Amino acid sequence: MKMILRIALAACVSLAPFCLAAHGIVRTIEEGRAMVVTALYDDGEPISYAAVRIFAPGDRKVEFQNGRTDARGRFSFVPHGPGDWLVRLDDGGGHGFEEHVAVDADMRGKASSPALVKFGQKVIVLLLLSWGGVMTALYVRKAKAG
Repeated sequence: MKMILRIALAACVSLAPFCLAAHGIVRTIEEGRAMVVTALYDDGEPISYAAVRIFAPGDRKVEFQNGRTDARGRFSFVPHGPGDWLVRLDDGGGHGFEEHVAVDADMRGKASSPALVKFGQKVIVLLLLSWGGVMTALYVRKAKAG
């Protein structure tokens, strides 16, 4: 019996370094290469924990990366090459967007729709609502006269 215990103890001692090495972690952190997307609602509230899908240039069917925004509405990805990258965000409640990020040869990105586009969209919606109100008033006025 003592012989079996000695063999088991010797086996444990000799295998311990291999077991410890299996649980190691190696990490690297690269600075300045990530594209960071920040998503906010119009009132400035972050779109927290929204689903995000990233598509590489030339492949809009298979996701390059997916995940969720953090509590502050941020999500980052590191492109592996230049081109037109597509970012799709969906908050699960009917809000979301699609954004194209042009990454140049120096791996710097630029979004395709600046804040002025959002302002332009608001102006167009306001004009269309005004036009609808005028047309409705004219229709009601004609209906009363006829």
